Amino acid sequence: MKHAIDPTIDCVFKAILGSNEHINLLLNFLNSICIDDLPSPICNLTILNPYNDKEFLMDKLSIVDIKANDKAGNTFQIEIQISVPQSLKYRMLHNWAELYSRQLIQGDTWNELKPVISIWLVCAPIFSEFSGFHSRFTFCDEKNKLELVEHARIHVIELSKWNKSHIENDLDIWAHFFKDGKAFSVEGLPEEMLTQEMEEAMAVLRQFSEKERDYDRYMLRVEYLREQATLKEDQKIARAELEAIKKERDKVKNTLDQTENKLDQAENKLDQTEKKLTQVNLSVAAKERQFIDAQLEIEKLKQQLKER
Repeated sequence: MKHAIDPTIDCVFKAILGSNEHINLLLNFLNSICIDDLPSPICNLTILNPYNDKEFLMDKLSIVDIKANDKAGNTFQIEIQISVPQSLKYRMLHNWAELYSRQLIQGDTWNELKPVISIWLVCAPIFSEFSGFHSRFTFCDEKNKLELVEHARIHVIELSKWNKSHIENDLDIWAHFFKDGKAFSVEGLPEEMLTQEMEEAMAVLRQFSEKERDYDRYMLRVEYLREQATLKEDQKIARAELEAIKKERDKVKNTLDQTENKLDQAENKLDQTEKKLTQVNLSVAAKERQFIDAQLEIEKLKQQLKER
């Protein structure tokens, strides 16, 4: 190949799993993950938002997840997430709930609801307390071993945690491919991954690598995602700086409040001192008047004695 191609970049990811041309890859991928969710393997799929190579070239806000239905009415949603924001878990649940509720239109009954299975591939760890790479979430009462409904499934594939020494099943093949596929696109597939599906997936990588127009589109997405990541990092830094400014402001405000309190206390003390001083002055003035009155009385008595 001329260039290394990362299969987790959204346009490549959707070209591999979200294209009608390669629908057998999506079938194999879903069956590798949903083996415990459905009574039998999926045989037929309809992709609800098939890959369109022009959408990634012209629209930076393209819908990059993959949605599909099978003949039984089950809905599947697959999404790749390069970064793991703190809110991702809530987004996973919200997206599942939105897809589930969207099934019904006016006049439908509750019995017409069908299972919705969401699959999230994340490139960074999300559950630090879990050492495995595949987690499967349902609505159940763990204490009493009861499941509310069989309609809810959310799978999380933490690609960075896949580190097996050998391939055990199709899920291992896909996890290894999406984790290390950029190296495979240069070196070729390991012998244990030489399946028909992987050869076809590699052909998609080869198309992005060797056709200049496809490679240019790929690099546009890489650059766009890099810009988005940079903006998010800048926002994170800006928020941290804002928080630091707010803390400094609060510190200054607290110091100012303390200073104002001390000033108020000093003013109150001054008022009390002035009141005491006024009282002392009044007391002194009263005593001075008493002294003058006493002097006048003495002079009066002296005058009276002279007159006698």
